[in-house]
Amino acid sequence: MQDVARAAGVSRATVCYALRNDQQLPVATRRRIQRIARKLGYRTNPLVSALMANLRASKKRDHPLTIAYVTDCFSNVAQLRTHAYHRGIFEGAFGRAEQAGFRVEPFFISDGGLTPRRLSEVLYTRHIGGLLLAPMSGRLRTLAFRWDWFSCASIGIPMPDRAQAGGERLRLHVAEAHHYNAMQMARHEMHGLGYRRVGLVMQEMWDLRLDDAWTASYTAYEKRIYARPPIPCLRPEMITEQAFHAWFKRYRPDAIITHDGRIIAWLETRGMRVPCDVGICHMGIPPGDEFYSGLYQNPELIAAAAVDLIIEQMYHNETGLPAQPRVLLIGSTWMMRKTLRQKAVAGTAVPMGA
Repeated sequence: MQDVARAAGVSRATVCYALRNDQQLPVATRRRIQRIARKLGYRTNPLVSALMANLRASKKRDHPLTIAYVTDCFSNVAQLRTHAYHRGIFEGAFGRAEQAGFRVEPFFISDGGLTPRRLSEVLYTRHIGGLLLAPMSGRLRTLAFRWDWFSCASIGIPMPDRAQAGGERLRLHVAEAHHYNAMQMARHEMHGLGYRRVGLVMQEMWDLRLDDAWTASYTAYEKRIYARPPIPCLRPEMITEQAFHAWFKRYRPDAIITHDGRIIAWLETRGMRVPCDVGICHMGIPPGDEFYSGLYQNPELIAAAAVDLIIEQMYHNETGLPAQPRVLLIGSTWMMRKTLRQKAVAGTAVPMGA
C-alpha cells in the first residue's frame, strides 16, 4: 500500500479510502489511485478485508446504519402485518439486517402522499444509505428515486416498470423466487400424484411480474413429458368467475395451478369437491397456511438475500443503478397439504429431467 501511496503522491489513508471506493474522495481521485494500484499489481488481502468489514459491522451495532424498506402496498406497519406474505418478507429483512448490525425502517409511498422523489430527500437528509424495494402494487406511475444516492436492491423486479411491455426496466440488483424452477417442481410432484390434465390459471399482471416464467415453464414441461400441447392457460387481465367456469367446462382439467384463492369457492358452486374431483396447487402458499398444497416461496429467505445485496454495496460504498445487475434466485419448498390427493391414482412418476 505504501508503494501505491508513493506513486500516487497521497497518504496511505487516502489509498485505503480509494480502494474501498469511499465517496469522501472525488471520483477522479478514486479512479486514478485504483488505476495505479492495478498497474503496480496491488491486491487486497481478502481475509484482512473480511476482518475489517466485521469490525466495521461491530461498531455499527451501537449506532446501526439504516436500510429503508419501501412499499406502496400499505399505508402503515399495522396494515402490512395483516398480510401474511408481506409480513414474512418484512420480518425476513428485519431479522437479516439485525444479524448484520443494521436496522430496517419501513416507509410507505404513494402518488398522492410520500412520493419516491420526496422520500429520496428525506432519506438523504437522515443519512439513510440503503434502499430496499419491497414488492410493489403497480399503482405508482413511476419509481423516480434518486438512485445515485443509495445502495439499492429489490425483492422481485418492481412494478410498474415490469408491467410496461417493451419498456426499459430498472437495472436493480434483485432477489426473488426461482419461478421457472418452482413450476417444474410443481408439475413433477403433481405428475407423481397421478394428475395428467393440469391447467394454469393466473392474472395477466402476475405473468408480467414474473417475465412469463410460470407460463414458459408450464408449457415446456407439458411438451417435454407428454409430447403434446398443454391445456391453454387462463390468463386474463382480470380473472372472473364466469370466465373461469367457461374455461373449466371446455378443457376439464383434473388439477389447477393458480395463485388465486377464489378458485375453490367457484368450483364448489358447481358441485366440484377439492381434492376429490379436482386438485388445487397454490404457487404462493402464505406463511403459516396449513390448507393449501403447493409451493412455499420462502419469502423470509428472499428478503434476507436482498438485504445482503444492499449491505455488500454499502461496505464497498457502491451507490446507484448497477451496469450489470445481479439476480439471486431462491428455491421454493413443496408443501403437501389438503388440496391435492395424497397418492398417485394413475401412472408413475417421471423424473424431473426426463
